[in-house]
Amino acid sequence: MPSIKPPQKAADEAKPRRAKGAAVDMDWDDDEESTHVYDREGNDKMPGRTTPLPNAGSPTIPKAAAALLASSGGAAPAARARTPIPTPPPIPSAPPIPDMGHRPLSRNDEPTAIRPRPATQQGAGKAGVILGGLALVAVLILAVVLLVPKKGALSIDLKTLGGASVARAEIFIDGQKRCDTVPCIVRDLDPGSKAVKILAPDFPPRDAVEVVEGGKEKVVVITLDSAGPARSAATGLKIAGTPGVKVLVDGVEKGTLPVEVSVPPGEHKIRFDGGERYEPLEKTVEVGQGEAKDLGTVALKVVKGQLTLDLATSGASVKLVNAKGTEKKLPDSAWKKPPVKVDVNPSEGWKVVATKRGYEDFSQPISFEDGQAEKTIQIALAEVSKPEPAAPAPKAEAVAAAPRPEAPAAAPKAEAQAAAPAAAAGAATLNINSIPVSKVVLDGRPLGSTPKVGVSVPAGSHTVTFIHPELGKKSVTVSVKAGETKTAAVKFD
Repeated sequence: MPSIKPPQKAADEAKPRRAKGAAVDMDWDDDEESTHVYDREGNDKMPGRTTPLPNAGSPTIPKAAAALLASSGGAAPAARARTPIPTPPPIPSAPPIPDMGHRPLSRNDEPTAIRPRPATQQGAGKAGVILGGLALVAVLILAVVLLVPKKGALSIDLKTLGGASVARAEIFIDGQKRCDTVPCIVRDLDPGSKAVKILAPDFPPRDAVEVVEGGKEKVVVITLDSAGPARSAATGLKIAGTPGVKVLVDGVEKGTLPVEVSVPPGEHKIRFDGGERYEPLEKTVEVGQGEAKDLGTVALKVVKGQLTLDLATSGASVKLVNAKGTEKKLPDSAWKKPPVKVDVNPSEGWKVVATKRGYEDFSQPISFEDGQAEKTIQIALAEVSKPEPAAPAPKAEAVAAAPRPEAPAAAPKAEAQAAAPAAAAGAATLNINSIPVSKVVLDGRPLGSTPKVGVSVPAGSHTVTFIHPELGKKSVTVSVKAGETKTAAVKFD
């Protein structure tokens, strides 16, 4: 915007001008610090005097004053009456500002007019506003993530005082029902204390308070007291047996053996399921009011046993033979990574047979006790004992004058009779086993626990005693001949 030149004072027009010579109009503004000199448009020389000369007879100007006027370029008019001030001419437009180039402006060159501020770029301002808004949104999102609490979860499991699992129950959290079965996993819970209420069949109500932590799943195990104030006496079942066997009461799973189950009075159908290795078993029991019935130990019949074979005599050939004569030979490569495990059906009458040259044959039946689907057999073969050779009989010399020629012939008979007791005194072998495992005493000499394979004994009669800490004691008598192998085995009922 161009600078505006302030209007000249009206008195400038009334100033006297010299009639002759050039004159310079010099204006001072008391309010400005700098002095501006402007050339007047038109002729540089002053026009002729327009003011009238003083009249004749007017007082003369002193010499000092005349000299001052002459030095200032003109004489001041004589004092006279005030004349009206003429109307000032229109304000001329400011001259164009010359191009100053890159020369720095001095203070004397600065115009007195107020200069407007340079306009800011609108594009830069909008970009700043957008960036500021995005930064604010990011801060708000971060604050929400950090300050808003995360959700938590509860995993609730129920147990009886005996450690048995409770399969069904109504579970309430803060008065709202969340589960019908156990375990109960409830997610998306606000952090803080939660009131938990348990309503399980045959158990009194149970209340608990649990604390939920944000971003975590808390595992809670609540024990139900079957002998609570709501029950005058405990009514239920107590069952022991093979660990891992499932127990179902009236079609509802109640846990695995051993287990204690609370049931209402009356008749109940119980099913035991041991998986593929056991035959399922079902029982029907009657439970009276306040009765805690103990069913004792439940042992399921084995239908698929697992046999573990340990070969103590290396190089022996091992095979399985059933009652129908079907044979299954175990390859030699199977023994490179002992022990060898084989699944068998006990009802097919299998036995283990092992042979090796120079050793007694090994044979042992395979049987599984109820409730025990795993069994280990050690295969150890005994070397064949070699009987000592009999001494040759001396040859009889013929005597011409012998009165009794038959006497020397009786000597071989006597030697044959002496060799018979020697053969009877040779070594024999016993294989000793029992079901279940028991302690063994052979002819009054303890041997340890069964099975015992390849026990060397002298030929003759021997007594084997089996001792079980719970099932009692049994004894068998075995007679073996020299070089013979026999088995002494018992099964406790």
